[in-house]
Amino acid sequence: MKGIAKRVRAAAACRGAFTKAQIVNDLGLSSYREVDAVRCVIKDLIKLRDAREKEKGVYVYTPKRSRNFGDVIWHLVRSHRRFTRIQIERLSGASAYTVNRYLAAFQGLGFIRWTGREWVLVQDPGPERPRRRKP
Repeated sequence: MKGIAKRVRAAAACRGAFTKAQIVNDLGLSSYREVDAVRCVIKDLIKLRDAREKEKGVYVYTPKRSRNFGDVIWHLVRSHRRFTRIQIERLSGASAYTVNRYLAAFQGLGFIRWTGREWVLVQDPGPERPRRRKP
């Protein structure tokens, strides 16, 4: 029974849309206790909004994407348009080193520019944090 939530999450992620019976079958569970544990995990997934009920007895796995400092910094850059490093550092809670690293990366990608007093957003590709493309 140990690690049942992790196993249910993995099975749900593989299927996308699933029923309790499909997860039980995928995991090879048979005892009432194990089946009941799957039911409880599915209820927890719904409470955490990592799954939703598509129709009666059919669920869809929709895990939340975790946000890191890069995502938060990019959101702040887009929402402020003109800002200083210290403002972003204070609002994001990230260290000066982390903020500098992301600002340099965004500048290298051509999305922000340093004016001598502040940073300015010069190109907005959208809400998703821009990433370097791997060669």
